[in-house]
Amino acid sequence: VEKLSCAAIDGVITKAIVDEMVADRSGFTAFRLNDHTFSGRPEQALIELDNVLAAGEPAERVLGQIGSQAVALATMKLGAGVPSDALARASGIGANRFGMLQKAAAPLSNQTLTRISEAVRDADASVKAGAQTDTSATIVPLVAEVAEVVRRGSGAGRRRS
Repeated sequence: VEKLSCAAIDGVITKAIVDEMVADRSGFTAFRLNDHTFSGRPEQALIELDNVLAAGEPAERVLGQIGSQAVALATMKLGAGVPSDALARASGIGANRFGMLQKAAAPLSNQTLTRISEAVRDADASVKAGAQTDTSATIVPLVAEVAEVVRRGSGAGRRRS
């Protein structure tokens, strides 16, 4: 909203300004994708990932979203003893997202969060180092792995790159 306000001409935000300033998010259902992935529903997560990618969402953005969710869940789990308002301020996680993340992180073990973090790190490093030039080929196994790790709870079956 602040960017749109800054771009407004004589205080007016036109459709052209919105089209120029706001990325097209049609078809991007990160919430549904994250919900399936981080709730341990691999089949549904892969179907949703296919929908997201088919809608034209860049795989790099999806990778970033998965990584962001993993970091946020770890923050919730590791900051469990910190007062909510202090943790929200320190982490930059908004109030609306904070409660949902607390509920989602509660059943995850530290081992599960470690396995998820390793999987995200490996996928991200593979793309950034140029070992994997097609991020779509990285994001599909990542989503499947993260969902399966959550489903199993123990992180058994970790893939190696």
